Amino acid sequence: MLFSNVPPLEAAQILCSELATRKKNKKGKDLRLALYDISRAHVYGRAQRERYVTLPPGAGQEGYCAILKKTMYGTQDASHVWQEDYSNHLKRKHSHQGQAWTSVFRHDELDIKLLVHGDDFLVLADQGGKSTCNKY
Repeated sequence: MLFSNVPPLEAAQILCSELATRKKNKKGKDLRLALYDISRAHVYGRAQRERYVTLPPGAGQEGYCAILKKTMYGTQDASHVWQEDYSNHLKRKHSHQGQAWTSVFRHDELDIKLLVHGDDFLVLADQGGKSTCNKY
């Protein structure tokens, strides 16, 4: 597979609407909406296909190339591998993945809802839940 799911604008609007209407989580704590940008997200995923790259001048011997062990920006499957990695991680942490939008998650016990667009995570949670997301 060479693509990743992108949530529609309505998913972000739902989080904003929930923040404005609920204002507090299940435990009575103030809800917050935060945006996290993951730097170099696409280089975290383990390469699933053999991809060879030319080394920059001075980094290797003339006429040799390198095989990628991790995905790299610009490769066709980088965004899909990234989505697979963060999805599996969030599910191991007991988050439920959306069925219609696979880039939308919720954690019922912690009352956290989030959506992912590329390497940006939009998180609706209380201050403690946001701290938990940082540990994810």
